[in-house]
Amino acid sequence: MDSGGGGGGESYTTMTDPAAAALAGQYQVQAARMAAQAAKDNIATAIGEMRNQFTQSRTDLSPYRSTGVEALDQLNRYLGLAPYNPGNKAPEAPTKPTLDSLKAKVSNQQVLDYAKENTRWSGLGPQWGKWASDLWTYSGVGAKSGNKEGGTNYANPDYNHVARDYDTEIRNYFAEQQLPSELTNYESLQKQYDQNLHEYNINKGLFDKYSALGPMTPEQVQADIAAQPGFQFRLGQGINAISKASSAGGYLGSGRLLKELQRYGEGLASQEYGNTLSRLANLAGMGANAAAQTAQGSQNLGAGVGSLYNNLGDTIANSNLASGQALANSAILQGQRIQSLGGGGGGGGMGGFGSLLGGVGTLLGGKASGATGLGMFF
Repeated sequence: MDSGGGGGGESYTTMTDPAAAALAGQYQVQAARMAAQAAKDNIATAIGEMRNQFTQSRTDLSPYRSTGVEALDQLNRYLGLAPYNPGNKAPEAPTKPTLDSLKAKVSNQQVLDYAKENTRWSGLGPQWGKWASDLWTYSGVGAKSGNKEGGTNYANPDYNHVARDYDTEIRNYFAEQQLPSELTNYESLQKQYDQNLHEYNINKGLFDKYSALGPMTPEQVQADIAAQPGFQFRLGQGINAISKASSAGGYLGSGRLLKELQRYGEGLASQEYGNTLSRLANLAGMGANAAAQTAQGSQNLGAGVGSLYNNLGDTIANSNLASGQALANSAILQGQRIQSLGGGGGGGGMGGFGSLLGGVGTLLGGKASGATGLGMFF
């Protein structure tokens, strides 16, 4: 490798150290990023499994909720109340994520930050050499080398030249990293949606049915009570018993017998009416209990998902801190080596090298236009 002018082998040996420090820093950055992505994938899988379990539990409780809703509608009809209304808006289906939809969510700042990081290393495979060359040309270092188009523009919150040129590639990279996790989440949400829609259709059908029937009239109540299971049997048994008693007492066919039969019939009907309301209330209560269990499961799911996302946030924050620390340590090591070399015989040309490290990062493996005297890096 070319020593880059001045000092021969000594310059070659000493200038390899900052390059190694830069490379080590980038390895740490990549490792931190991979760890953060692995955490995202694992959490997405965990959330998907939690949602699947919740959906299965909800499916198991669904018949009890539906029976409870119908019992409530019948009870309300007896009492002259409106049936349960699930609303006119059906549940909305989740949107299946695609690469295009995920690319649209990538912010300009993400593109810029990723471009700035990966111009120092092979972030996007074979294109990294072109990135390095472009950043050299369009950064403050390139401007100091005589490029009129150059100029330090990292402070600009919008795209710099490199970020704009590689916008599509960067967005594709982020989208491809995120898509598997998003698809896992989508599949579990789709199962929840199917269950929600199924129950909505059942409840909407019951609402339409009992709304059309309207509240019961006294005649309808009487007819419904008379149609209850066992009512006619008990009524017949009571009439026979009263008739036999009246015959034994010698008042068969009298007004007294008619009054006793009337009282018995009214009492039995009142009792059966109360029993019917009680049965419907119990069934409605069973549905309410199933709904409460479902609601508790939903709350537990929300709390669990929230906790996992909090943990993910901590993981990503720690990953970013580790990345920043790795780059900072790398820059410190590079600066220390350059400073130690600055006053010696090989100092000529080191100012340009220091600018390169500060504005561009160590350009390993690809030749940057205008980087005269830095051949050992390419």
